[in-house]
Amino acid sequence: MQKKLHHKFHTKLISYDQFMEYKLYDKNEGYYSVKNQELWGIDYSTSPIVHSAFGFLIAKYIYAVWISMNSPSTFSLIEIGGGNLNFINNIFDGIKKLSPKFADLLNIMVIDRNFKNNLQRHKNIQLMNSDSFNLKNITGVVISNELFDALPFKRLINKKDKFYEIFVNYCNDFEEQELEIKYNPFSKYPKDIYSIPGKVFTYSPSQKKMIKDIAAGMKYGVILTIDYGYFFNDLKKNKNLMTDARIIKKQNIINNIYSEDLVDISSFVNFNLLIDWFTEFGFDFMFSDKQSKFLQDLDIVNFTKSYLKNAVNMAEALKYIRSLEDLIDDEIFGDYLVLGVSKGLSNFNHNLVLDKLID
Repeated sequence: MQKKLHHKFHTKLISYDQFMEYKLYDKNEGYYSVKNQELWGIDYSTSPIVHSAFGFLIAKYIYAVWISMNSPSTFSLIEIGGGNLNFINNIFDGIKKLSPKFADLLNIMVIDRNFKNNLQRHKNIQLMNSDSFNLKNITGVVISNELFDALPFKRLINKKDKFYEIFVNYCNDFEEQELEIKYNPFSKYPKDIYSIPGKVFTYSPSQKKMIKDIAAGMKYGVILTIDYGYFFNDLKKNKNLMTDARIIKKQNIINNIYSEDLVDISSFVNFNLLIDWFTEFGFDFMFSDKQSKFLQDLDIVNFTKSYLKNAVNMAEALKYIRSLEDLIDDEIFGDYLVLGVSKGLSNFNHNLVLDKLID
Protein backbone atom coordinates (compact mmCIF):
# COMPACT_ATOMS: atom_id res chain seq x y z
CA MET A 1 0.00 0.00 0.00
CA GLN A 2 2.92 2.36 0.68
CA LYS A 3 3.91 2.41 -3.01
CA LYS A 4 0.35 3.16 -4.09
CA LEU A 5 0.04 5.98 -1.56
CA HIS A 6 3.32 7.49 -2.73
CA HIS A 7 2.20 7.26 -6.35
CA LYS A 8 -1.00 9.11 -5.44
CA PHE A 9 0.31 11.79 -3.06
CA HIS A 10 4.04 12.12 -3.93
CA THR A 11 4.80 12.91 -0.29
CA LYS A 12 5.54 10.76 2.74
CA LEU A 13 3.42 12.67 5.23
CA ILE A 14 -0.35 12.76 4.67
CA SER A 15 -3.39 13.80 6.70
CA TYR A 16 -6.01 11.30 7.78
CA ASP A 17 -8.65 12.70 5.43
CA GLN A 18 -6.25 12.04 2.54
CA PHE A 19 -5.67 8.50 3.79
CA MET A 20 -9.42 7.92 4.20
CA GLU A 21 -10.20 9.31 0.76
CA TYR A 22 -7.80 6.79 -0.73
CA LYS A 23 -8.92 3.83 1.40
CA LEU A 24 -12.63 4.33 0.74
CA TYR A 25 -12.97 6.10 -2.58
CA ASP A 26 -9.96 5.42 -4.79
CA LYS A 27 -11.51 4.32 -8.07
CA ASN A 28 -9.29 1.23 -8.30
CA GLU A 29 -8.43 0.26 -4.72
CA GLY A 30 -11.10 1.88 -2.54
CA TYR A 31 -13.55 0.01 -0.35
CA TYR A 32 -16.38 1.67 -2.29
CA SER A 33 -14.83 1.18 -5.72
CA VAL A 34 -16.93 -0.60 -8.33
CA LYS A 35 -14.77 -3.73 -8.26
CA ASN A 36 -15.35 -4.15 -4.51
CA GLN A 37 -19.09 -3.56 -4.54
CA GLU A 38 -19.83 -7.03 -3.14
CA LEU A 39 -18.50 -5.66 0.18
CA TRP A 40 -20.86 -2.69 0.32
CA GLY A 41 -23.17 -3.04 3.28
CA ILE A 42 -22.03 -6.46 4.50
CA ASP A 43 -19.68 -5.12 7.17
CA TYR A 44 -22.38 -3.24 9.05
CA SER A 45 -26.16 -3.00 9.50
CA THR A 46 -28.09 0.15 8.67
CA SER A 47 -31.71 0.86 9.47
CA PRO A 48 -33.03 0.57 5.88
CA ILE A 49 -31.45 -2.90 5.65
CA VAL A 50 -32.79 -4.03 9.03
CA HIS A 51 -36.39 -3.37 7.99
CA SER A 52 -38.20 -1.86 4.99
CA ALA A 53 -40.65 -0.21 7.41
CA PHE A 54 -37.91 2.32 8.20
CA GLY A 55 -38.34 3.74 4.71
CA PHE A 56 -42.13 3.76 5.03
CA LEU A 57 -41.99 5.72 8.29
CA ILE A 58 -39.63 8.26 6.73
CA ALA A 59 -42.07 8.47 3.80
CA LYS A 60 -44.78 9.52 6.27
CA TYR A 61 -42.59 12.37 7.47
CA ILE A 62 -41.72 13.51 3.94
CA TYR A 63 -45.40 13.50 2.96
CA ALA A 64 -46.24 15.50 6.09
CA VAL A 65 -43.53 18.03 5.17
CA TRP A 66 -45.12 18.46 1.73
CA ILE A 67 -48.55 19.01 3.27
CA SER A 68 -47.08 21.44 5.83
CA MET A 69 -45.56 23.41 2.93
CA ASN A 70 -49.07 23.76 1.43
CA SER A 71 -48.56 20.95 -1.11
CA PRO A 72 -46.43 22.69 -3.77
CA SER A 73 -46.88 21.35 -7.31
CA THR A 74 -43.12 21.05 -7.78
CA PHE A 75 -41.35 19.03 -5.10
CA SER A 76 -38.07 17.12 -5.04
CA LEU A 77 -36.80 14.29 -2.88
CA ILE A 78 -33.02 14.03 -2.93
CA GLU A 79 -31.05 11.31 -1.17
CA ILE A 80 -27.31 11.82 -0.82
CA GLY A 81 -25.20 8.69 -0.40
CA GLY A 82 -27.85 6.09 -1.17
CA GLY A 83 -25.83 3.92 -3.53
CA ASN A 84 -27.62 0.63 -2.89
CA LEU A 85 -31.08 2.23 -3.39
CA ASN A 86 -32.76 0.20 -0.62
CA PHE A 87 -33.75 3.28 1.34
CA ILE A 88 -35.12 5.36 -1.53
CA ASN A 89 -37.06 2.42 -3.01
CA ASN A 90 -38.72 1.76 0.35
CA ILE A 91 -39.52 5.44 0.80
CA PHE A 92 -41.11 5.67 -2.64
CA ASP A 93 -43.16 2.51 -2.01
CA GLY A 94 -44.44 4.17 1.15
CA ILE A 95 -45.26 7.44 -0.61
CA LYS A 96 -47.25 5.62 -3.30
CA LYS A 97 -49.37 3.99 -0.59
CA LEU A 98 -49.88 7.27 1.25
CA SER A 99 -50.67 9.44 -1.77
CA PRO A 100 -50.48 8.41 -5.46
CA LYS A 101 -50.93 12.09 -6.32
CA PHE A 102 -47.82 13.08 -4.36
CA ALA A 103 -45.89 10.14 -5.82
CA ASP A 104 -46.71 11.25 -9.38
CA LEU A 105 -45.49 14.83 -8.97
CA LEU A 106 -42.38 13.94 -6.96
CA ASN A 107 -38.96 14.44 -8.57
CA ILE A 108 -36.57 11.89 -7.04
CA MET A 109 -32.79 11.93 -7.32
CA VAL A 110 -30.13 9.80 -5.61
CA ILE A 111 -26.59 11.19 -5.52
CA ASP A 112 -23.60 8.94 -4.85
CA ARG A 113 -20.08 8.32 -6.08
CA ASN A 114 -20.90 4.79 -7.22
CA PHE A 115 -23.97 2.63 -7.60
CA LYS A 116 -24.22 -1.14 -7.50
CA ASN A 117 -24.63 -2.80 -10.88
CA ASN A 118 -28.07 -4.06 -11.95
CA LEU A 119 -29.93 -2.24 -9.19
CA GLN A 120 -33.71 -2.44 -9.29
CA ARG A 121 -35.34 0.96 -8.99
CA HIS A 122 -38.60 2.71 -9.74
CA LYS A 123 -38.66 4.55 -13.06
CA ASN A 124 -39.30 7.81 -11.17
CA ILE A 125 -35.89 7.59 -9.46
CA GLN A 126 -32.97 9.27 -11.22
CA LEU A 127 -29.31 8.59 -10.38
CA MET A 128 -26.42 11.05 -10.34
CA ASN A 129 -22.81 9.91 -10.05
CA SER A 130 -21.15 12.64 -7.99
CA ASP A 131 -19.27 13.19 -4.75
CA SER A 132 -20.92 16.58 -4.19
CA PHE A 133 -24.32 18.30 -4.24
CA ASN A 134 -24.60 20.34 -7.45
CA LEU A 135 -28.37 20.78 -7.81
CA LYS A 136 -29.95 24.25 -7.76
CA ASN A 137 -33.30 25.85 -6.88
CA ILE A 138 -34.55 22.79 -5.02
CA THR A 139 -37.90 22.85 -3.26
CA GLY A 140 -38.39 19.70 -1.25
CA VAL A 141 -36.61 17.34 1.12
CA VAL A 142 -32.97 16.26 1.15
CA ILE A 143 -32.30 13.12 3.16
CA SER A 144 -29.18 11.23 4.14
CA ASN A 145 -28.65 8.07 6.14
CA GLU A 146 -25.09 7.54 7.37
CA LEU A 147 -23.65 10.05 4.93
CA PHE A 148 -21.70 12.43 7.16
CA ASP A 149 -19.87 9.66 9.02
CA ALA A 150 -18.42 8.47 5.71
CA LEU A 151 -17.01 11.83 4.58
CA PRO A 152 -13.22 12.12 4.99
CA PHE A 153 -12.08 13.75 8.23
CA LYS A 154 -8.99 15.04 9.99
CA ARG A 155 -7.84 13.80 13.40
CA LEU A 156 -7.17 16.54 15.97
CA ILE A 157 -5.87 16.59 19.53
CA ASN A 158 -5.57 19.40 22.08
CA LYS A 159 -2.39 19.77 24.14
CA LYS A 160 -1.66 22.72 26.44
CA ASP A 161 -4.32 24.93 24.83
CA LYS A 162 -3.10 24.23 21.31
CA PHE A 163 -4.62 22.01 18.65
CA TYR A 164 -2.55 19.63 16.60
CA GLU A 165 -3.49 17.70 13.48
CA ILE A 166 -2.30 14.10 13.41
CA PHE A 167 -0.53 13.19 10.18
CA VAL A 168 0.95 9.82 9.26
CA ASN A 169 4.23 8.86 7.61
CA TYR A 170 3.24 5.82 5.60
CA CYS A 171 6.85 5.23 4.53
CA ASN A 172 7.94 4.80 8.14
CA ASP A 173 5.60 2.06 9.37
CA PHE A 174 2.68 4.54 9.54
CA GLU A 175 4.32 6.58 12.29
CA GLU A 176 2.13 9.46 13.43
CA GLN A 177 3.32 13.05 13.57
CA GLU A 178 1.46 15.94 15.22
CA LEU A 179 1.61 19.36 13.55
CA GLU A 180 0.22 22.46 15.24
CA ILE A 181 -2.72 24.16 13.55
CA LYS A 182 -3.43 27.88 13.95
CA TYR A 183 -7.15 27.64 14.67
CA ASN A 184 -9.44 26.12 17.29
CA PRO A 185 -12.38 24.41 15.53
CA PHE A 186 -14.19 23.92 18.84
CA SER A 187 -13.63 27.38 20.36
CA LYS A 188 -17.32 28.02 21.05
CA TYR A 189 -17.66 24.86 23.12
CA PRO A 190 -16.61 24.20 26.75
CA LYS A 191 -12.84 23.95 27.05
CA ASP A 192 -13.02 21.16 29.62
CA ILE A 193 -14.62 18.96 26.95
CA TYR A 194 -12.39 19.47 23.92
CA SER A 195 -9.22 19.47 26.05
CA ILE A 196 -9.75 16.02 27.61
CA PRO A 197 -6.19 14.61 27.87
CA GLY A 198 -5.36 12.20 25.06
CA LYS A 199 -8.76 12.65 23.40
CA VAL A 200 -8.65 12.57 19.60
CA PHE A 201 -11.50 14.30 17.78
CA THR A 202 -12.48 13.99 14.15
CA TYR A 203 -13.06 17.20 12.22
CA SER A 204 -14.32 17.15 8.65
CA PRO A 205 -14.07 20.10 6.24
CA SER A 206 -15.84 17.76 3.79
CA GLN A 207 -18.91 17.71 6.04
CA LYS A 208 -18.96 21.51 6.13
CA LYS A 209 -18.55 21.74 2.35
CA MET A 210 -21.41 19.30 1.80
CA ILE A 211 -23.70 21.44 3.96
CA LYS A 212 -22.56 24.60 2.14
CA ASP A 213 -23.33 22.98 -1.24
CA ILE A 214 -26.77 21.83 -0.09
CA ALA A 215 -27.50 25.36 1.15
CA ALA A 216 -26.50 26.79 -2.23
CA GLY A 217 -28.85 24.37 -3.99
CA MET A 218 -31.91 24.48 -1.73
CA LYS A 219 -34.50 27.23 -2.10
CA TYR A 220 -37.24 25.96 0.23
CA GLY A 221 -37.47 22.77 2.20
CA VAL A 222 -36.23 20.42 4.87
CA ILE A 223 -33.02 18.48 5.44
CA LEU A 224 -33.31 15.21 7.34
CA THR A 225 -30.04 13.54 8.28
CA ILE A 226 -29.57 10.32 10.23
CA ASP A 227 -26.20 9.21 11.53
CA TYR A 228 -24.47 7.72 14.52
CA GLY A 229 -22.89 10.44 16.56
CA TYR A 230 -22.77 12.51 19.72
CA PHE A 231 -23.14 15.94 21.27
CA PHE A 232 -20.37 17.54 23.32
CA ASN A 233 -22.59 17.32 26.40
CA ASP A 234 -22.49 13.53 26.08
CA LEU A 235 -18.79 13.71 26.96
CA LYS A 236 -19.65 15.20 30.34
CA LYS A 237 -21.35 11.92 31.16
CA ASN A 238 -18.81 9.66 29.48
CA LYS A 239 -15.31 10.93 28.69
CA ASN A 240 -14.52 7.59 27.04
CA LEU A 241 -17.14 8.14 24.36
CA MET A 242 -15.82 7.37 20.88
CA THR A 243 -14.78 10.54 19.06
CA ASP A 244 -12.02 9.12 16.84
CA ALA A 245 -11.97 7.06 13.65
CA ARG A 246 -14.00 3.85 13.62
CA ILE A 247 -12.67 0.95 11.53
CA ILE A 248 -14.87 -2.02 10.64
CA LYS A 249 -13.70 -5.26 9.07
CA LYS A 250 -16.09 -8.17 8.56
CA GLN A 251 -18.62 -6.70 11.02
CA ASN A 252 -16.00 -6.24 13.75
CA ILE A 253 -14.45 -3.01 15.02
CA ILE A 254 -10.66 -3.20 14.79
CA ASN A 255 -8.00 -1.00 16.39
CA ASN A 256 -5.69 -0.48 13.42
CA ILE A 257 -6.81 2.81 11.88
CA TYR A 258 -4.19 2.43 9.14
CA SER A 259 -5.17 -1.10 8.16
CA GLU A 260 -3.92 -2.26 4.78
CA ASP A 261 -6.97 -4.52 4.41
CA LEU A 262 -10.24 -3.57 2.76
CA VAL A 263 -12.03 -1.92 5.67
CA ASP A 264 -14.79 0.60 6.20
CA ILE A 265 -13.73 3.86 7.88
CA SER A 266 -16.15 6.25 9.53
CA SER A 267 -16.38 8.95 12.17
CA PHE A 268 -18.62 9.30 15.19
CA VAL A 269 -20.35 12.45 13.92
CA ASN A 270 -20.26 15.59 16.06
CA PHE A 271 -23.84 16.89 15.81
CA ASN A 272 -22.93 20.20 17.48
CA LEU A 273 -20.78 20.98 14.46
CA LEU A 274 -23.47 19.87 11.98
CA ILE A 275 -26.06 22.14 13.60
CA ASP A 276 -23.66 25.09 13.68
CA TRP A 277 -22.73 24.62 10.02
CA PHE A 278 -26.35 24.31 8.92
CA THR A 279 -27.13 27.50 10.85
CA GLU A 280 -24.10 29.28 9.37
CA PHE A 281 -25.36 28.58 5.86
CA GLY A 282 -28.91 29.79 6.39
CA PHE A 283 -30.86 26.85 7.78
CA ASP A 284 -33.21 26.95 10.76
CA PHE A 285 -32.94 24.27 13.42
CA MET A 286 -36.07 22.10 13.72
CA PHE A 287 -35.15 19.22 16.03
CA SER A 288 -32.58 16.61 17.00
CA ASP A 289 -33.37 13.35 18.72
CA LYS A 290 -32.42 9.73 19.07
CA GLN A 291 -33.57 7.56 16.18
CA SER A 292 -35.70 5.52 18.59
CA LYS A 293 -37.60 8.63 19.75
CA PHE A 294 -38.03 9.89 16.19
CA LEU A 295 -39.53 6.59 15.02
CA GLN A 296 -41.85 6.56 18.02
CA ASP A 297 -42.98 10.07 17.01
CA LEU A 298 -43.75 8.58 13.59
CA ASP A 299 -46.00 6.05 15.36
CA ILE A 300 -43.96 2.91 14.81
CA VAL A 301 -45.85 1.29 17.70
CA ASN A 302 -49.26 1.58 16.03
CA PHE A 303 -47.69 0.58 12.72
CA THR A 304 -46.53 -2.62 14.42
CA LYS A 305 -49.92 -3.27 16.04
CA SER A 306 -51.70 -2.78 12.73
CA TYR A 307 -49.41 -5.22 10.97
CA LEU A 308 -49.84 -7.82 13.70
CA LYS A 309 -53.62 -7.43 13.63
CA ASN A 310 -53.77 -8.17 9.89
CA ALA A 311 -51.11 -10.88 9.82
CA VAL A 312 -51.97 -14.27 8.32
CA ASN A 313 -48.79 -16.20 9.13
CA MET A 314 -48.12 -15.56 12.83
CA ALA A 315 -44.60 -17.03 12.76
CA GLU A 316 -43.60 -14.68 9.94
CA ALA A 317 -45.38 -11.83 11.68
CA LEU A 318 -43.40 -12.29 14.88
CA LYS A 319 -40.14 -12.34 12.91
CA TYR A 320 -41.25 -9.12 11.22
CA ILE A 321 -42.06 -7.54 14.59
CA ARG A 322 -38.69 -8.46 16.07
CA SER A 323 -36.95 -6.64 13.23
CA LEU A 324 -39.12 -3.59 13.84
CA GLU A 325 -38.24 -3.68 17.52
CA ASP A 326 -34.55 -3.58 16.59
CA LEU A 327 -35.06 -0.15 15.01
CA ILE A 328 -36.04 1.37 18.37
CA ASP A 329 -33.70 -0.72 20.51
CA ASP A 330 -31.11 1.63 22.00
CA GLU A 331 -28.77 -1.31 22.54
CA ILE A 332 -28.57 -1.62 18.73
CA PHE A 333 -29.22 1.87 17.36
CA GLY A 334 -28.85 3.95 20.53
CA ASP A 335 -26.01 6.01 19.05
CA TYR A 336 -28.07 6.98 16.00
CA LEU A 337 -29.32 10.56 15.95
CA VAL A 338 -31.76 12.34 13.66
CA LEU A 339 -31.39 16.01 12.78
CA GLY A 340 -33.98 18.15 11.01
CA VAL A 341 -33.38 21.65 9.66
CA SER A 342 -35.38 23.84 7.28
CA LYS A 343 -34.66 26.66 4.85
CA GLY A 344 -36.85 29.45 3.53
CA LEU A 345 -39.91 28.40 5.53
CA SER A 346 -41.41 30.82 8.05
CA ASN A 347 -43.11 29.54 11.22
CA PHE A 348 -42.10 26.01 10.30
CA ASN A 349 -41.22 23.44 12.94
CA HIS A 350 -41.07 19.74 13.78
CA ASN A 351 -44.35 19.66 15.72
CA LEU A 352 -46.15 21.27 12.79
CA VAL A 353 -44.99 18.40 10.59
CA LEU A 354 -45.87 15.73 13.16
CA ASP A 355 -49.41 17.15 13.36
CA LYS A 356 -49.81 16.42 9.63
CA LEU A 357 -48.84 12.75 9.85
CA ILE A 358 -51.33 10.24 8.49
CA ASP A 359 -51.46 6.45 8.96
